[in-house]
Amino acid sequence: MTNMTLLKFKLLAAVGCLTMMTALPLEAKILHVTPAGSDAASGLTWTNAKKTVAAAITASAAGDEIWVAQGTYNERIQLKNEVALYGGFAGSETLREQRDWSLRPTILDGGKGGIVVRCEIPFATPATRIDGFVIRNGQGVLGGGIACTRTRPTIANNRIIQNISAGPGGGICCYNGADAVIINNHIADNKASGDDADGGGIAAMSGDSPGT
Repeated sequence: MTNMTLLKFKLLAAVGCLTMMTALPLEAKILHVTPAGSDAASGLTWTNAKKTVAAAITASAAGDEIWVAQGTYNERIQLKNEVALYGGFAGSETLREQRDWSLRPTILDGGKGGIVVRCEIPFATPATRIDGFVIRNGQGVLGGGIACTRTRPTIANNRIIQNISAGPGGGICCYNGADAVIINNHIADNKASGDDADGGGIAAMSGDSPGT
């Protein structure tokens, strides 16, 4: 084998190894959020938790989970495709099954400044999830608590209360091809008003069909 042939072989081997390395999937991570955290922190442990749910969403990627400790978070958020948000944590758990969203309310309060939770990701899968939160004081035109469009998130184990929409869906509004999977939620004391005030709790528009 000549020196030139040997060099070509080594280059091809190096390219092959690099291709294999880039093809490997990144490991999914868990990001943590507590009211006492810092958005400058990594979020990778409870002791290095982020302070806001929005900051954790920004730092997340598809396949990640976000664990949010009990407390009130005065923010309005946009879900990310195939990122799952879970509330109901005390702030020390190592397993998701250890949380209790009934005893440890994790509150997203919209402050009547807009829709609390938006899922406006075209073709998002049910792996896009919000689970175990109190979602309250939202105010919008199409949805007050949660608004979904062109997407299929999972909405599970939440208390969706005291939200207002100037149109359909005070609690949840699904429109423009949305097909949300809605499981085991408590939806109460929401209001839809105006000429198109359908569905104070849930409204599915234009053939949209929330699942249960």
